[in-house]
Amino acid sequence: MRGNSIRPHLMLTLSALLLLTMLMAGFSLFTLWKNQFLLDEVTESTLADTQIALNLSEGVAQIAAMAPYTASSARPFQVQNEKVQLTARSEALKRDAAKLTKPEYANELGKRVNEVETALNTLMSNVEQELYIREDLMAQQFNLDDLRHYPFADGFTSAFVADPTRIPEGWLTQLQRHVEGASLQNPTLRNNVMPVLANLARSSRQIEVLRAENAYLLAAIRAQSGRMADYVRTIVLDHQQKSVFSRRRQKTLSTRSPC
Repeated sequence: MRGNSIRPHLMLTLSALLLLTMLMAGFSLFTLWKNQFLLDEVTESTLADTQIALNLSEGVAQIAAMAPYTASSARPFQVQNEKVQLTARSEALKRDAAKLTKPEYANELGKRVNEVETALNTLMSNVEQELYIREDLMAQQFNLDDLRHYPFADGFTSAFVADPTRIPEGWLTQLQRHVEGASLQNPTLRNNVMPVLANLARSSRQIEVLRAENAYLLAAIRAQSGRMADYVRTIVLDHQQKSVFSRRRQKTLSTRSPC
């Protein structure tokens, strides 16, 4: 009788222990799944940010490589083509920067992209302004026809037609003195030629300022590209460290989970 009374209690105890074990196992599995889900989510977002950061760095490097060609473009259609391509790349970089999920990355890289865009827009504006000045000078070349009759102007008109913005200042100053002297016998020479030479002198100074600024802008874009590359390397390193931690954490959780 006593054995029969103990057996139900033993079965009840074993059932309770089994139920408790199953509940603990279920809770442990749920905790493991939840932690793994969070780790995977963090890893995926970090990986996505890392890939976007690499794309941004590469995009800015491409802009830095293309910018000198824009600065040296000699024809309006060339400048327009370069402008379209660079603007498209700049807009694509801004869209990519907006996809970054980590605020620290988004703020830093977004700021750098904006700085590159500002420098690029100023560069393209300067190039367009230089081309406008050059075209304005070229429109005045026919007022220099009288110089063809004077030996002191040999080669000047040809150089002016080729590219008036490349005429040395010393040559221009010397020519102005000769024209002043020759105008004593031919006042028409002074009336036709001197306004063109004066305009050329002013335009040359303007272009010199523009080209100096362009050199600074190109250097700034290259420097920004280098700084972005350095910053992206820190992002990649951070992602690698997080990946190692994630794998170690996953391994630790796996060893703690019930069989």
